[in-house]
Amino acid sequence: MIHVAYGLYDKDGYYSKFTGTSILSMFENTSAEMTVHILHDNTLTQDNRDKFNFFAGKYNQTLKFYNVEILCKNKIAEIKKFFEGRVEKSIFSIATFYRLFITDVLDSDIEKIIYLDSDTIINLDIKELWRVELENKPLAAVTEISNDVPINHIPLCLAEVVKYENYFNAGILLMNLNRLKTENVLLQRGTKFIAENPKYVCFDQDILNYCFSQEYLKLPLKFNQFVKFERDKGEKFIQKKIYHYNARVLNLNISDIFNRLWLKYFAKTVWFNEETIGNIFEGIKKIYTEQKDFAIEISKNISGKTRAFFVASYNVEAVKEIFLFKNYEEIILEDSPDSLQRMVDSLNSPTKKFFFLFSDEYHKLKYILTRAGFKENEDFINGIKFFSDNDGRFIDSYSIIKRL
Repeated sequence: MIHVAYGLYDKDGYYSKFTGTSILSMFENTSAEMTVHILHDNTLTQDNRDKFNFFAGKYNQTLKFYNVEILCKNKIAEIKKFFEGRVEKSIFSIATFYRLFITDVLDSDIEKIIYLDSDTIINLDIKELWRVELENKPLAAVTEISNDVPINHIPLCLAEVVKYENYFNAGILLMNLNRLKTENVLLQRGTKFIAENPKYVCFDQDILNYCFSQEYLKLPLKFNQFVKFERDKGEKFIQKKIYHYNARVLNLNISDIFNRLWLKYFAKTVWFNEETIGNIFEGIKKIYTEQKDFAIEISKNISGKTRAFFVASYNVEAVKEIFLFKNYEEIILEDSPDSLQRMVDSLNSPTKKFFFLFSDEYHKLKYILTRAGFKENEDFINGIKFFSDNDGRFIDSYSIIKRL
């Protein structure tokens, strides 16, 4: 029996389909018997719960639900108290902590489990990951450096708390539950440390790295392949991997092989129905209207300020062309080691700047900049909102997919 866990927080009722699509992709590619454990809270509706059960039955697989809002009430209250409202204001939901509750809610006879984020497509047989020998290591994971994540995006490494080459992504984990059950004191100490240092913004991922970065098992990249990394290097073929659509890289451009891969599995779920196409149409209309109003508002806020751009090196020429770049305007390359600090220094300079940010990590950057006292739409903006592809479709169409 293979055991897999997901954490689910679904405030508006739209997120369950991402979890469902990930689970379905795993069922499609794995014939082994599985039990999927969904750690959720009161935001899971009965309708979505029924949908999960329906397609699990179709694949002859088992689902179990755990309401952590009830089962782990005290732990959730403690975390919210520790982080003093930071979770509510961040890009992450409280569900990011649910993977830390796995040892509290699962049966004691389950010795290990695979944890998966909902924004994943399991395009391989999950038995490959399940068969990895952990020995006595607490967990196994893929390093961030394997996916070309720059060190300036990892405050825990910039502060030299964790070595850059050891920092791992917690979106896909093989967890040794027997070992982790003995580490409650260490995890509590890690939680306290991250909570007391607001510059560490990845919460549970930083907690796990603080505790285990020196003794976990490093997994091959195929078990946590960032879609952004594959796009950046121009990959043309889908392979047998676990694809991670983190940083909202999913959109409606169907010429992209990774969007098509996600949509292929989504179309097989019970969330894809007669309303889906209508929701896409309504979403596009809404975006065009918002785009017009948004542009008018930004033109007011930018008055009297100098434009500046925060962009990856491979997008510089496109930004220059689209925005009619002037030589006196500033460009900070996202992939340079000190890029974030340079942007903060520039925003603090006597010359008033307005930054357009072109980054898949926009929501993380927004959190950091607002913590530093800057305001979205007044000091900086998500520049991707101004991009469209050759066919006129907005690249930032994640919001439409979210509401399908």
